[in-house]
Amino acid sequence: MNAAVEQMGSDTTAMRPFRVEVPEADLTDLRRRIRSTRLPEKEPVADMSQGVQLATVEKLARYWADDYDWRRSEAGSMDYAWGDTFRPGDRDMANTWQGEFLWQNLATDGYEGTSPVGAFPANGYGLHDMIGNVWEWTADWYVAQHPSEVLKTCCTPHNPRGPQERESYDPWQPAILIPRKVIKGGSHLCAPNYCRRYRPAARFPEPIDTSTCHLGFRCVVRPSPPP
Repeated sequence: MNAAVEQMGSDTTAMRPFRVEVPEADLTDLRRRIRSTRLPEKEPVADMSQGVQLATVEKLARYWADDYDWRRSEAGSMDYAWGDTFRPGDRDMANTWQGEFLWQNLATDGYEGTSPVGAFPANGYGLHDMIGNVWEWTADWYVAQHPSEVLKTCCTPHNPRGPQERESYDPWQPAILIPRKVIKGGSHLCAPNYCRRYRPAARFPEPIDTSTCHLGFRCVVRPSPPP
């Protein structure tokens, strides 16, 4: 693995993480041009054989012009939940393992185990402990790879719900038919030399009959619709 990392470091053609920062003036101009775009009055046909239907285009134009929060999306699209640097200014931003896992727990963040909710800064969405502290159960069943039927970025479904329960069984243990859920966020046991699953892009399978001391869940309160 070290050799592969070293090779990637010397390969100028290798894919590397990047960010796109759009100036506010450009966003304002983009929204203006979207609102002023002349759309056809109706579709030439009733089906989608000649493109996306007009109602869909109009809805998408309204979304991009008025509803889409570019800045919030930028805040949530970095290497870590708080930015592109793991410890900016040598400051611990989440409850993860400091030192060499498993034998050396330096606890430089002030916690040898779990920490109180809100002990570390919130991410760009205003949420605390999305990374580290304890893993979090999700609603999705786990498979090793994302669905392969998505061939183009334009066709990726919104909020894909993952595979079926039967597809989440561990293929390396065919005699044990215990479904597995996706867990996210990592925990206070995640270390740079061990798992690094404190990254937003990381995920891990957990059998639904198994609990651990570093696994929890998140409650969501949705506001009631206005009367």
